[in-house]
Amino acid sequence: MASISCVVIGDSDFPKVLGKLGSHTDIALFNRRDGDFIFSFISPVTFPEKLQSLLHGVRLSSVAILFAKAVTPELGEAIVALDEYKIEKGMIVLDGLIKEQIEPLTRGTVLEGYSYSEKAYAPVIAALKEMSFEPVQGSLRLPLDHFFLTKTIGTVGVGRVERGAAVLHSNLTMLPTGKTVQVKSLQKQDENVKEAGYGVRVGVALKGVSADEIKRGYILTDRPEDFIVSASLQGEFRVNSFFSPGLEPDQKVQVTVGLQTETATITEIEGASRLRPGETASIAVVFDDARELVYEVGERFIVSRPELSGLRIVGSGTALG
Repeated sequence: MASISCVVIGDSDFPKVLGKLGSHTDIALFNRRDGDFIFSFISPVTFPEKLQSLLHGVRLSSVAILFAKAVTPELGEAIVALDEYKIEKGMIVLDGLIKEQIEPLTRGTVLEGYSYSEKAYAPVIAALKEMSFEPVQGSLRLPLDHFFLTKTIGTVGVGRVERGAAVLHSNLTMLPTGKTVQVKSLQKQDENVKEAGYGVRVGVALKGVSADEIKRGYILTDRPEDFIVSASLQGEFRVNSFFSPGLEPDQKVQVTVGLQTETATITEIEGASRLRPGETASIAVVFDDARELVYEVGERFIVSRPELSGLRIVGSGTALG
């Protein structure tokens, strides 16, 4: 059975047509089972007011549906986010604009490969069913996006398996805390299962941790040695061509890696006193209050300036060891 996670940007009502509301905070998930497919539709509820909602919604997804209603800063920022995260599969719903108006905005981005769809359940689902995704093998990587306490089974974490498989009764490590937890039960689409593999959105009942010890972006894994836990990050970084202010040392920024977003300071830009739009260099950041984040070598991260008006995404990079 195929599991597909799809972010829906630009229309907060359409996800309600596509699925049934599940976990919801600043991002809302709408789930549906259709034949041999399980769909999770993610709505960035607080975007455009809160950029984090958009970044986390896109990061959770392998496919995108973008509504093109008008040429606005929000539309441009959504295009930039999808391009920086390299979401290569998706569709554009023309809901006010025509192709000739949207094509100049998507030229040179991953969105050039998107199809066009009408605003209706049947064609959207049909298009999604035609998409294929190769499972990612290896050690378990299960980032948690929601978590809560229940009276019956205790602490529950919810997330999408990004690599490997979660197995019933296995002992796992939660990062960045390093805490050992046990999988008491696994639920997929309200059904108990013994294993949840790549792409599956799963609820995990956990022994050994309380809900108030978990934060969004914490990762469950069976190989903690595959990850870096650090209060700093170094990476190869490119300033987005449309972000005119550029990037300078000592600037305060927000860094999003995985589903974690923290305030940080740019401590170094290798070989430059300023990175201009479109330029690339190795940079170093230190997170405020020595907060430790978890990430892997090669993982994509986003630098943003949420206090700005207009485009708030500075650019993206890949983490170094």
